Amino acid sequence: MYHEKQGQFALVSIASPTSDDAAKFFKESGYDWTFGQGLTQLTPDGKGEPGPTDIYKVEGVPKTIFIDRMGNIVDTVDGGMEKAEFEAKLARIL
Repeated sequence: MYHEKQGQFALVSIASPTSDDAAKFFKESGYDWTFGQGLTQLTPDGKGEPGPTDIYKVEGVPKTIFIDRMGNIVDTVDGGMEKAEFEAKLARIL
């Protein structure tokens, strides 16, 4: 799906900063989209810079966030989803 629609949307995967397995799995699986590690950069007292989980209000993984070309969040899904559901939600932003 990613390669079929390449250039029409961006895909980013984010894993826990303490997960060595995630980076290894990503590389071994041959995924070639943006991958990062680092869920939050805020300290408990609220100091620091917000990380991806702060910005997109991620409370669990996986979480999929569909963002249109204007930067608007169109939809979010907590947990996994079937290919058909992913394609239908993606079609709304293409």
